[in-house]
Amino acid sequence: EYCGYGLSEGKPSEENCISSIDAAYEYLLQLFPPSRIVAFGRSIGTGPTLDLAMRHPEIRGVVLQSPPESCGRAVLGNFGSWVGYHLDIFRNYEKIGLVECPVLVMHGTLDEIVPWEHGLAIYEACQNAVEPLWVEDRGHNNMPNEVCLRRVREFLDELDGLSWGWNIFVTNLATDISVNL
Repeated sequence: EYCGYGLSEGKPSEENCISSIDAAYEYLLQLFPPSRIVAFGRSIGTGPTLDLAMRHPEIRGVVLQSPPESCGRAVLGNFGSWVGYHLDIFRNYEKIGLVECPVLVMHGTLDEIVPWEHGLAIYEACQNAVEPLWVEDRGHNNMPNEVCLRRVREFLDELDGLSWGWNIFVTNLATDISVNL
């Protein structure tokens, strides 16, 4: 968890969140090369995730679930974030174009906390976007885990050039389930 969020101690701030993800990344580097690390951020967590990926182009990939263009834009809209620019945090719209690795964006089309258009704007600004996952009739906190995790699995396999294997497995599994029912 990020400092000041959930059960973590500390003060919630953009700087503390970035320090937290940097510490997590440094720990992972002790176990894996950066070419095996895929960063995942959800909602406000997409801010530190994009910041890390922007500064570390060697990261294998990025997954963004329900990303805001910025916190200010999510709450106040574009004009409000422009007026309060220096107060706006997690300005993802400024960083996404600097991320070089493949990026998967997932967003619910009925998100009332971070409107779906934010995810679309982030996706369209990606240098190296992969096929996104737009989940119809889902909001910010009711994204279907099984659907999202399946798309993440496909993304990971695409990064490793194994998507054909996953597709065969899923097709055979669906056939076996259908036959055995």
